[in-house]
Amino acid sequence: DAEIRDAATGRFIDRDKVHPIDFQGSTFSVKGPSITPRTPQGQPLVVSLAHATTPYEFAALSSDVVAITPHDRAGTA
Repeated sequence: DAEIRDAATGRFIDRDKVHPIDFQGSTFSVKGPSITPRTPQGQPLVVSLAHATTPYEFAALSSDVVAITPHDRAGTA
């Protein structure tokens, strides 16, 4: 991890451990180092909205966070 946060020495990061992003996609691009620490899982969070059976199954298998639409027993929201 590049983050040091050592007030005594005045060092905040270890420059040798800073990783560049340098991403270019179809809708946006990012050049230079990341300004946020890496996540504990090593990748961005996957968040899903689930409001029916198929999205529930997808979310259960592949998401870190799931926002669900509750339904009552009659099948209406």
